[in-house]
Amino acid sequence: MSSKSNIHLVWGTGDANFKFKQIETSKRKQSLALLFGIFSHLLILHARAMEQAAAAEAESSEDEESHAAENGEPEPEAVSDEVDPPEEVAGPAVEAIPVEDAIAPPAVPAVDESDNSTEPEVEVRDPANQLRGAEPVVLIERMSPSTGSNKKRKRSQSESAASPEIEKVSLLDDSDDGTICPICLDHWEMTGTHRLTSLKCGHLFGHSCIRRWLQTCQHGSRVCPQCKARAAMRDIRFIYAKRICALDKSEEYRLTDLLNAEKASSSKLNQTVAMLRMELAMKNKHLAELECKLEYYQKQQPGSVGCTTQLVQQAGLRYKFAKDKHIDMSKDSGCRVMLAARQSCTLAISQKSNQTLFPGFGVRTFDIRTFRSTNYLHMSSKPVRDLCYSTNEELIAAATLEKCVKLFSVRSRIVVNTFIPADKPIWACALDSDAKNFIYLGSGHGSTYIYDLRAADTFVKEFRIEEDVSPVIAIASVPATSLFPLGGFIVCKLQSVWFYEYMPTQQVVNTRLNVEGPFVSMSYDASANSLLIGTRPSVNYPLARYILSKLDKINDIPALDIVTVFEGARVAPVMSRSAQIIMKDTTLVTAYLQDRKMLNLWNLSDRSRSQSLPISDIVYDTCPIYDGDTTLAAALTEDKCRIYKIIPDC
Repeated sequence: MSSKSNIHLVWGTGDANFKFKQIETSKRKQSLALLFGIFSHLLILHARAMEQAAAAEAESSEDEESHAAENGEPEPEAVSDEVDPPEEVAGPAVEAIPVEDAIAPPAVPAVDESDNSTEPEVEVRDPANQLRGAEPVVLIERMSPSTGSNKKRKRSQSESAASPEIEKVSLLDDSDDGTICPICLDHWEMTGTHRLTSLKCGHLFGHSCIRRWLQTCQHGSRVCPQCKARAAMRDIRFIYAKRICALDKSEEYRLTDLLNAEKASSSKLNQTVAMLRMELAMKNKHLAELECKLEYYQKQQPGSVGCTTQLVQQAGLRYKFAKDKHIDMSKDSGCRVMLAARQSCTLAISQKSNQTLFPGFGVRTFDIRTFRSTNYLHMSSKPVRDLCYSTNEELIAAATLEKCVKLFSVRSRIVVNTFIPADKPIWACALDSDAKNFIYLGSGHGSTYIYDLRAADTFVKEFRIEEDVSPVIAIASVPATSLFPLGGFIVCKLQSVWFYEYMPTQQVVNTRLNVEGPFVSMSYDASANSLLIGTRPSVNYPLARYILSKLDKINDIPALDIVTVFEGARVAPVMSRSAQIIMKDTTLVTAYLQDRKMLNLWNLSDRSRSQSLPISDIVYDTCPIYDGDTTLAAALTEDKCRIYKIIPDC
């Protein structure tokens, strides 16, 4: 019973068996301790009885000696008063306990012991160290002895009354071993990309390091960097440990978030200042025009020089529509968008296929001189949303309700490339006007993608505005100018308009333009640097607006110089595209008013409506057609295309 007990706690599935054996051993030892207690109590009673018998015998011998002395009898031999002690019982010394405590039912102790001479040692192996493959850290805990009863045995004066002493013995020579990532030799983090993870084999790594390691390995040769066991991306598991030596970078991340928030707030303030300055410039310009008109009306001299002459000339520049052609497109409705090519003198119109062998939607091209059909390109099984030509007009791209954009060759009429950026449908597309071999795609979840035409497998860059994730409805490429040396592109969403400028540092900087939505259309004419944006009625603006502006810079910040705003219908349930027609001496704007069912024409020279044509069907798209000195305008409904000639209104 005085032997030293060593209990090794091993982490695993054998904990339950170990606990059961420990409890069984404890009960057996408690029973033995109870028997030894009873036996020691009997020995004490036997010793007391022997002492009482010896004392009685001594008294009787004294009485006999005194009686013999009185009668003159000789003195008997001396008898030894010593009493032989009881034989020692072989075995360990057992402390006597009261019978009441001995009879009490034994309690299950945490750790049993045989005597007070030795203390059991508990060896605990750290499972985290075993997973890391390093040498274990042994914890030696010296426990206090306990008895078989519920009450703790009284300790001797030499024992301390403090809590159990725990000694931590490290078997690691290097203090950093087991606390750093074996790939980058940097400390683990509690959060972030370098948080603690493990593989199926149990070795620990930083999350970003092991992902990069497995991605660089070939698919069939992905192994653990330490034990070379087979591993896969799905084997990566996060470790939720409370006691690991990891760097707490939460404060750094918090400060980074605050810095990003301050940068965003500063950018918004800069945009607000730019918008206010632009509005101030517009007000000053409008004030100058009013002063010029006031001067004209005060003088009442039509032949006066200066601004009066300019006003008189502008007052006479008016144009109107003259109906020219009428094209029946398809028996079934399905026409949505159209696009005119100036170099090839063709007009491309999307329509539903008339052939039963090739159902779906495609694009039919017409010669703008005769308006006869020349070709048909089958593009998709779903309707077409947007079309765009390349700079040399040899390629045409179509964005449909599918999750891809197809690029066609106009001559061979075959698919050159297919771009599949995301799981959302593509709403808009545009080819770069500076022949950078770029194509811009706008998705339904608010992202804008840049693809290289020579590598359609993956996109070059993705742009996503977190403050506005509405769908992209139009994209326009901006060529290089004196204001924008490397050019850029404009992205129109349902709720905002953004300009992305290419910088000399090979970066793309986005800026929100100073115009308020919601928007339904956008068209950009690079030759005149003119941008037309169509909006829906809103709370702040009860009428639909058609904003004609120019792309400018104020304090090196891109902004719109709004030239004029034309007001349209009170309701706009259908997204109808407006168009701007660039003339030699002015700019015309045409749009369809859905509440009045009228096709309006506005003149920039006098900022008034020039003409209104009744059209019962909804006009989905309008576009200008340039053929030498002749300028035409096309209006597209579901099954018809109306062609109008632009003539002066004398």
